[in-house]
Amino acid sequence: MSELQSLKKAELNEICHRLGIHALSKDTKKVLIDKVTEYIAKNGDAGVEAVQAALDAEIDDTETLTEQVEAAVAAAEAEEDEEEEGDDEDAEEKDADYQEGPPLDLKAYIVDPAIQFYEDSLAKVLELTDSVGITSVDINGELRENLSKSVTLNFLELVVEFGFYLYYFVPLVAIKNNESIHQIFKDNISFLAESDFEIPDISALFAYGPLATFSSWLIIAVIAPLIASYYINFTRRLITFEDDTEFFARIYTSDPFTFALSKLLFFYFLATSYHKDFSKSEGFFTFVFNHLILHQDYFQKFATVLGGFPIVIGLANVLVAIYSQFEEY
Repeated sequence: MSELQSLKKAELNEICHRLGIHALSKDTKKVLIDKVTEYIAKNGDAGVEAVQAALDAEIDDTETLTEQVEAAVAAAEAEEDEEEEGDDEDAEEKDADYQEGPPLDLKAYIVDPAIQFYEDSLAKVLELTDSVGITSVDINGELRENLSKSVTLNFLELVVEFGFYLYYFVPLVAIKNNESIHQIFKDNISFLAESDFEIPDISALFAYGPLATFSSWLIIAVIAPLIASYYINFTRRLITFEDDTEFFARIYTSDPFTFALSKLLFFYFLATSYHKDFSKSEGFFTFVFNHLILHQDYFQKFATVLGGFPIVIGLANVLVAIYSQFEEY
């Protein structure tokens, strides 16, 4: 039967099942055709009619399946058309409700950038204030820590005394007469040669009187107290580590208490001691003695300018240094 050649393997397999022919899924199309042909040969005309009936039934099933598929496809297309019509109606309704905005969107071009600029500026201001606040807190904490030390107070006393020294010996002189400005600048710059504006004349510090006063103050207020506080040092403490290791150490190289006390005593006795007359003898020792008397005279004049400041501040520093001896290290 020529119709068998046009059938697919699955269709031939189905015909074999209809005819009761034993067929396996691994059988090829040629094997299935041979089995059907063998069935016809055994059964004669009855076999031909049975094969034809099975073939017609298979064709009917195929046509029925095709019709069902076509019906399902048609239903799906109809449903899709209905959905498209509904979407078109919704789009038309939205188009009818849409109101066209102004030709220039002020919110997008003006309002939003202005708000963003304000927020960015505010963030930068807040960041700046935070950094300033943190920095001021750190500076205040460090300043408080330093001012709470007797060493710092002794140093501040020396700074103030040196400020008195500059105020006393450095005069204000007009620029045109100020010797601290070299003559070569006055010859080439007319403003310097004609200006009456007064500025400090630091050249006055190089005269013998200011130099003698500074050297005397440096020895009495700085060098002598440093030497005394280095050798008489009460800042020895027992240092204990976590592993129970202990050793003695000095907190300061120069004891702030001894420095303040010795400075106070040196200043008091030398500033208030009796002024001796110059020696009229000759020789090296007489030369040294007379210069010491001269330096003492300059220092006593400077002490008069300072007044009671070194005494009062010196006593305060001594008391602070005594109090700080009880500090826990």
